[in-house]
Order: sequence, then structure tokens, then C-alpha cells
Amino acid sequence: MLKMKSIIPTTLLGLFLVGCGSDSKDDTSEYSGLWYYLESDTYFDISNSGSLSSYSCTLNDGYVIEKNISGVIEGNSLQIIDNGVETSVFTLERDDTVLTIASDEITLLFEKSDPIPNGCLGNAIEISFSSPLEAIEGIETSFIVNFDYRLTAASADVEIGFTSDESGSYTISAQESFSIDESGLGSGSLMVDEVPVIFENLAPYYLHINMSPKDTEGPYSPYASDKTLISVSSNQ
Repeated sequence: MLKMKSIIPTTLLGLFLVGCGSDSKDDTSEYSGLWYYLESDTYFDISNSGSLSSYSCTLNDGYVIEKNISGVIEGNSLQIIDNGVETSVFTLERDDTVLTIASDEITLLFEKSDPIPNGCLGNAIEISFSSPLEAIEGIETSFIVNFDYRLTAASADVEIGFTSDESGSYTISAQESFSIDESGLGSGSLMVDEVPVIFENLAPYYLHINMSPKDTEGPYSPYASDKTLISVSSNQ
């Protein structure tokens, strides 16, 4: 995910994208290959037909694919589909060994890469427990999240956010954060209050967790992130 207080779901930094393809194979084959985004330790593997798989570093399982998100590549356009709902649109551009994936809000630069390693020891965070997983639209709800992490930097903050618009962007809660003051393995817990919403396009509503650099201003990338789906029912 690039992190702002209002965040584009750059998983694009943890996506599984299936390019259903355009009428011409050549429209997408120029992007084929393995690409690496250093800031989030993420690999994109793009086939000649336009299908794209994203591999992110996990705590215990190496690099894995996030399977609940898909997408369609048509020419230089990438349409993200999250749980069957069309959300964000990105443009693609290749300059030799650099692949640019961009929207109006963000620009991500991926570099051509060697094969994906068998394991990873980089930054990672995973939700171990989250409650509740169901909520009612418009009713303030207290969410409790337990998490495990591995941090390679000297320090970080862990924060919770929620989907904030139909594009899948999410906004970090200002209520509470968890401070990590040294590298290594650890675990923690956070509780935040939020008023869930149902979007007009029925975009899925997620609770997100970010492990990010401390004291940053403006756009920046989290060290690692995870999310869980919240089922929101109508209040009618």
C-alpha cells in the first residue's frame, strides 16, 4: 500500500491481479516479467497474456499471493476488482527495466527483478485476531485487533485504518497507535472506534493495519500491512 493519512490500497502492494486481457496480446506483453518494489518488499509477476500475481513478505510463509483481489489490463490501463467490485484504475508505463504504476494520487516504480527468493526476512505484520468481523452501517463500533510483526528498521508505529471511499482507499484512525522502539519480532494489540459504511458501488469494507515509519509527513510507504474484511449490514 504508499501511505498517507488517506491511503490508496496499494496492495497493489499485496494484490492478486488477473489480467483478463485485451483483444491484442501485444497490448500487455510489454509489461511481462518479474518486478520488485523495494519500499514494501513486493514482487509483481506479469505473464505475456497480462495476468499479474503479487507476492508480499509474510512472517512465516515466505512470499505469498493475496487472492481476494483481481484486475483487468486493457492496453495501458489496469482496473482493480476487489471481491467482485470495480474500484481503482491505474496506468502502466515501462521504460526498459522500470515499470511505473500510477493513478492521480500515487506513482509506484517497480524494477526488473531476479527470481523470487524462497524465503523472506523483511518487514511483515499479520493480524492474529480481530473482533468483531460483522458490524451495522452507521453504528459506532469498537474494533479490537491483535497482531504479530517482524521489524527490520529501528522503530515504527502500528496504526489501524478503515476503507473510506468507493475506490478502496482507506483512512488511518487518529485515536490510537502502537509504538515499536526496536527491531525484531513482537506482538501487540489495538482498539479503535469506527462508524462503518456501505458504499454505493458495494465496495468491500476492510479494517487495515499498517506498520509505518515514525514521525513522517506527507505520502510515504508502510513497512508492511495487513487487512481483514468486515461484513457491514444495513441499518434499515
